[in-house]
Order: sequence, then C-alpha cells, then structure tokens
Amino acid sequence: MAWHAKELVRSIYDDDNAKLVVQFVDRLGHDLPDEPCPKEVRSLGRTLLRCRGQVAAWHRAYVSNGPTEAANNLIKRVKRAEFELGVVPQLPDQRTALRGQAQLFTARDAHP
Repeated sequence: MAWHAKELVRSIYDDDNAKLVVQFVDRLGHDLPDEPCPKEVRSLGRTLLRCRGQVAAWHRAYVSNGPTEAANNLIKRVKRAEFELGVVPQLPDQRTALRGQAQLFTARDAHP
C-alpha cells in the first residue's frame, strides 16, 4: 500500500496542468488519511494537503528550491563533521613558544 501511495505521488509530476494537479492532490490528500491505510500513508496524505500550494507553484513555474536546499544540506553536513571531530588542540602562538624557549635557554646557561 505504501509503495502504491508513493507511485501516486510520483505521478503528480507527470502532468503539466496546474489546476488538474491541485485537484488530484486534494483528492489524494483526502483519500490517503483513511483509517485502513497504514500510519505512514496517512501521514503522507496529510503532508500532501499541507504542501499542495508548493506543488501547484512548481507546476506553474517549473522552479524549485532544490539547489538551495542541497547547498544548505551540504553546509550542515560540513558543520556536523566539524563538530564530530571535537576540539582540535590549538598550537601555541609564536610569542608563547619563544618565551618558553628563552626560559629554557636561560635555565641551562645558569647551571653550567
């Protein structure tokens, strides 16, 4: 049943008529949340009803925000990978390193 519902949703994008698509989405969105359907299919029906405006807009303009969403997804993955690395140990800045070397040098020179 879930596979059939998925195929019906895919078929929405086979038609070019925006009015007909909105009617189809409305009808499908009201049919899928019926009680004999599994909860995933009922959820799909509710989602279709919520997103019918976006589906209709795509059929009118043939433009989506897919590329933007893909870029945002990539940014989130990079940030997540960075977070999973944990805290990267910081190297001492040059002044601190030189100061430590100077203290070692003077300590050795003091005790021949």
